[in-house]
Amino acid sequence: MKWFKHDSNAHTDDKLQTVLMRYGAEGYALYWYCVELIAARVTPDNITFELKHDAEVLGYHLKIDTLKVEKIMLDMVNLGLFEYSGDHHITCMKLAKRLDNTMTQSREIKETLSNFKKLSPDKNRLHKNRKEKSKDISPSAPVFSFKQSLLDHGVDSEVVNTWLAVRKNKKAVNSELAFKSILNEITKAGITVSEAIHMSAAESWSGFKADWYANAKGKGSGTRASNNQDAIIEATYGNSATNF
Repeated sequence: MKWFKHDSNAHTDDKLQTVLMRYGAEGYALYWYCVELIAARVTPDNITFELKHDAEVLGYHLKIDTLKVEKIMLDMVNLGLFEYSGDHHITCMKLAKRLDNTMTQSREIKETLSNFKKLSPDKNRLHKNRKEKSKDISPSAPVFSFKQSLLDHGVDSEVVNTWLAVRKNKKAVNSELAFKSILNEITKAGITVSEAIHMSAAESWSGFKADWYANAKGKGSGTRASNNQDAIIEATYGNSATNF
């Protein structure tokens, strides 16, 4: 869809007012950016109202920290502005209800919108089709567990518990989106998940970034080089070298 209706008083909506109160312009911009991205992908062959971008990409374009994006998105899902399904999709189904036949010349989209509005929200065809596809792949999709996912990647349980305590204190969201973003950063750093989480726990990081790791390793290398130089001086000149 090239355009969609946007009420001039949308900012007065109770749910968007909550987003504005909690996150200010960043939250408001993130909401409409996601709605635009979803609407832009609606075509006769793609009438799903799903958001394909992940938190890292959204944060990059809006210049918002990835972890903050995840927190805001989770809050907006809880508020009912978006939906998050068990098959890893974020949708905005109310957008489908607001589209009408004057907004497109596509016969296929017009028919889909017409059928959509005849269905109640809990029997929506788009939801039903997605659930049926999900059942074909996995009859009972397991509930995501941030802690178990870390353990499954070989991270020591004590390290996991320590790091989760750090994340709790810093109010980090233990969502599947957050876990995927962390794995992406670990891949960039070129280390194992166990190594990355161990360092995050030791450094009291709420998350993990390849840049953080590189900076921390750089500082550590400088300290080791200094220590090695002191050892060489001592071996060459003896303890008297410390009196210079």
